[in-house]
Order: sequence, then C-alpha cells, then structure tokens
Amino acid sequence: QMDERILQNLKDAEREHIRSSPTSIDIVQTELLPHHRNVVVSWMRDVLIEEEADEDVFPLSVQILDKFVAVAGMQLDIFQGIASACVIIASKLKDVYPIGASLLSESTDYAFSSTQIVNFETAILRTLRWQIALSTAHEFIEQV
Repeated sequence: QMDERILQNLKDAEREHIRSSPTSIDIVQTELLPHHRNVVVSWMRDVLIEEEADEDVFPLSVQILDKFVAVAGMQLDIFQGIASACVIIASKLKDVYPIGASLLSESTDYAFSSTQIVNFETAILRTLRWQIALSTAHEFIEQV
C-alpha cells in the first residue's frame, strides 16, 4: 500500500538523520544558552505566523537551525541572522511563494542585511552538505 511505503520512507529518513547528527549540541556549543534559543525560535514562529507560511516551515526551520548549531557552533551576535537563513531555506522547500531575505532583514529590524542573510544561507547549506530535507512530525501524522 502506498501509505505504508511513504511512512516507511519517512521513518528511514529520520533514522538516517539521527545517525548523522551529533549526539549533543553542548559539545560544539558553548556561548548560546537555552534561553537564547527560546527567544530566537519564538521570533521565528511569530514571523512565520505573520507571513502565513506553510505549517511545515516552522518545524523544518528549527530542525535546520539546531542541526547547524550542533555541527558548527554559534556566536550569539549572529544567531538571529542564522535563524533568518534557516527560515528562508525551509520556506524554499515548503512554501509555494518562499519568504525573501529582504522581508527577514526587515523582521530583524535591519540588524542583518539581505546580503548577510543570503550569505548565512549559503554557509548553512555548505556546512550541512545540503542535507536539509528533514522529515517533520506533520509529515508522519499525515500518513497515520
């Protein structure tokens, strides 16, 4: 049955993601505290709600952010810019009309220019070797 194969593919993709992910963000990350992540993730959610993004954009953008931070570490002063780039990447994968860098630059009160956000996007994609099409909980629920 088609639904069973789709669900199995999602499970396989999730297992592969878990196997390829670092075991702990704390190994690479020393500057960011859980509070910093909470603030940025809340900001991401608010932007995506305001822009009426696809419901899968938020969880995917957070997954990409967490994966990048776990692999590369993070300086607090660029965290929101990196989060903006994660939103763009997820939006390009899930939205019919993706959110642009200029809108996210405005959402950061111009703390980061459009060019900086696009450069962060490139850095994230290179660092993660384009392994960004991660399964979200919503995709699993659709198959149940």
